[in-house]
Amino acid sequence: MISPNGKTVAAVQFDHKGYLFSTEGGEPRGINGFPERYIPVGWTNDGQLLFIYNPGDLPSKVERLNLATGQRQPWKTLIPPDAAGIVSLGPILITPDGNSYVYEYLRTLSDLYLVEGIK
Repeated sequence: MISPNGKTVAAVQFDHKGYLFSTEGGEPRGINGFPERYIPVGWTNDGQLLFIYNPGDLPSKVERLNLATGQRQPWKTLIPPDAAGIVSLGPILITPDGNSYVYEYLRTLSDLYLVEGIK
């Protein structure tokens, strides 16, 4: 996820931890307060906060992470109005002002039939 000024990329490495990468090179920096197994899904306009969530959680609880302090604040809990059969939610895309978002989800539904009297 590229920062608004284009100089930093927030990403998760294979150790499931969040890092900031400079687009100008150098070593990645660990993100203070970034929970394991979460992923970044957006930045605020000022580049001070990251929107993050755990893609394994249903409903999906999106939080804002303050990069300076490591403090997390709840932002939105996302789940479709009819949650029947929802097995995953994401990706989530959020506008930098936090006023609009979009997400997709995977739903698995099935039918069960009862047949009686067959010989």
